[in-house]
Amino acid sequence: MNNNPKICIISLAINGLYGDIYDKKGNKKEYKTYFNKAISHFKQKINELNFKGDLLIWDKELPVGCPSFRESPFAFKIFCFQEAKKQGYDVVLWMDSVIYPKSSFWLNLVFALIRRNGYFFVNDFTYIGNWCSDYTLEKLKVNREEIMDVKGVRAIVLGLDFKNKKSNLFFKKWLKCACDKVSFAGKKGVPYYYLNNMNKIFSKDPRVKGHRHDQTVASIIAWEMNMDKRYEIKDFFHINRNLKYKGKIN
Repeated sequence: MNNNPKICIISLAINGLYGDIYDKKGNKKEYKTYFNKAISHFKQKINELNFKGDLLIWDKELPVGCPSFRESPFAFKIFCFQEAKKQGYDVVLWMDSVIYPKSSFWLNLVFALIRRNGYFFVNDFTYIGNWCSDYTLEKLKVNREEIMDVKGVRAIVLGLDFKNKKSNLFFKKWLKCACDKVSFAGKKGVPYYYLNNMNKIFSKDPRVKGHRHDQTVASIIAWEMNMDKRYEIKDFFHINRNLKYKGKIN
């Protein structure tokens, strides 16, 4: 009998995914996304490491059943996890297409940590209370004061072991929020353009800087479930700064 878990890396990068983007004055910005370059570079870096698992990439369309980006920003991450789970993968690592492991040693260590802890989370540098809308707090029945001094999870990379009961429960809650069209968006019908708390759209509380969609929700769920084992992204991964989106890309 083979007791080795079935493992995979998942990522998604689709040109035009975000739809229309507007500047601070409400004017439509014309741009070409960088996702095709990002995912090509990402695949190259993973292949260079001779990764022993599988690589699942979505580069043309969203996973089956996933809400649109406008309805639930970044819900695609959760639905990529869902699809990997349906395909029978036990240990799944999400990576944004702009990051890549420092070496095969560090990638293997990440998978070992997922199996040991049931999950792999990296620290964010922000506090959840500063980056969560009133509407999401209400939806999740959380008091802002409770999370003002709690640092979040950085959703640029996140791993789950579906054989672990706590990780499965975390995922079930995250998936439910991804589908409600409020928790991730911060407010129903708000375009992605409103990452920041412009015009107090997310909260009148002056401490609120904005809403971080999937990351905010993952951070709250992890906090509620005492999933507090965290690592530093710089210890395991490089970020491809040359491909980072900065306005118009030609």
